Amino acid sequence: MAIINKPTLGTPKKAWQYYSHHMTASLLIREFFDAGYYVAAIDSWESSSGAFLKIAAERRGTNTQLLATVADHNTRAKSFKNDDHHELNSHCFINMWSAFEAGLDNILASYILNDELLQLKVESLLNTKILAKDLDYDTCLAFAARLQMKLKRNLSFASRMAELFDFIDLPLELEENPLLNEAHAMRNIILHRYGEVRKQDADKFPTLEPWVGKVRPIRKELLSMYFSAMNEFLMAIFNSIASSRYVND
Repeated sequence: MAIINKPTLGTPKKAWQYYSHHMTASLLIREFFDAGYYVAAIDSWESSSGAFLKIAAERRGTNTQLLATVADHNTRAKSFKNDDHHELNSHCFINMWSAFEAGLDNILASYILNDELLQLKVESLLNTKILAKDLDYDTCLAFAARLQMKLKRNLSFASRMAELFDFIDLPLELEENPLLNEAHAMRNIILHRYGEVRKQDADKFPTLEPWVGKVRPIRKELLSMYFSAMNEFLMAIFNSIASSRYVND
């Protein structure tokens, strides 16, 4: 889940145009690669515990409680492996999405906090008044949430976020990726229905059709595709920042 100590970035905090984006990308990449580390650790334990049990079976006097514990852990590791590490990948997917979605909020908040022209646009759209004395990061996160609700309408997740970044003068040169929308749907399916796919999900995303009434397994390949969709979106934001008024005026 969320790491205790955030990474130290090469981008300084004063470079606010890039800092939150860099942090988001760093956390997303870490969560993705952690999945591989966890899989390797579980597979290694399955192998080494199995070897230990074979050796212990040939010797007398081995602590029976220890044997029972190792055998239980070995069985659990095998079950992870037999399911292509679906449970582990599901945890890692939620971690990845959390880093991604929270990161988008942080990027939006940092731009509202640091740009007066954008503050005027936010005031106009939300019909509110932003007072300098009340302006802090938490307030800007709240504004970012209100902007998302204002622009939500009946748009897909990818379209909604693209419209939101266009509003803050960071237009994205990116074709809508169905996998990003599917990943957003899977996030909701896992968190709100314990992973059970329903017919209305399959109506929106035909790739989910075989799993209606069941849990769609999240295997390594699917986790990689979801990661790539999130990373592609972040790269589009980065490219927009690099050519924007925020760094070129």
